[in-house]
Amino acid sequence: MASYQGIQEQQPSAISSAGKGNKSKPKGDDLEDWRKLFISPVGMDQIVESINFLNSHHEVLNVNKFGPVNTSTVVIVVQVHERIEYLKYVISTLEKTRGIENALLVFSHDLSFEPINQLIRSIQFCRVIQIFYPYNIQIFSNTYPGQDPDDCPERISKDEAKSMGCNNWEFPDKYGHYRVAKVTQIKHHWWWKMNYVFDGIMAKYNLNTYVILLEEDHYVSPDFLHVFNLMIEHKKEFCDDCRVLCL
Repeated sequence: MASYQGIQEQQPSAISSAGKGNKSKPKGDDLEDWRKLFISPVGMDQIVESINFLNSHHEVLNVNKFGPVNTSTVVIVVQVHERIEYLKYVISTLEKTRGIENALLVFSHDLSFEPINQLIRSIQFCRVIQIFYPYNIQIFSNTYPGQDPDDCPERISKDEAKSMGCNNWEFPDKYGHYRVAKVTQIKHHWWWKMNYVFDGIMAKYNLNTYVILLEEDHYVSPDFLHVFNLMIEHKKEFCDDCRVLCL
């Protein structure tokens, strides 16, 4: 399954122009080394283009075992950052879920970290797709939407920010704070993921079913799909107008 480390093999020009001074790919489990894989703003458009290419040409794991994607009865989307130990728990509980073999499991990442990629590639219990949020702070480490060195500190007044002349002094949030890239990335990733799943994956495979949203620090009970199906079955009884169901 491709990850954007695979850009080096698939589109060498993107890496060679963007990775000056840091061309070697980390080999171990050191998360900081993987965070620093892309450190230069040069060629960022090429990297984003390459990640978009990999996303649109994603591999689907286990279709030989469970059948084509368009036969999936539910789509489960997991938003992933870096907490691999938590992610192991959600995967282990999904594996024990009754009916999971009928699901399409989508992992949406804002960090490419090979130990996480290997963990997901090892899943054997349902169909699996990986997608990667392209505007992440691993790539844009020191420029927007990452944290520019000249961005305003989070907790200073607007007057102080103006006198400093920092980049975003005119735009504190409603609480008077300035953006922190690692926090706002969560929201940016969430919206990108929703658009990509509904307008991309669901449309591509002609899926007309429910989407269940999970995160890397969630875990599920073995009967959660069974309970979810009961909720759908009785929705007209209890809440005919409901568009969102909460487990």
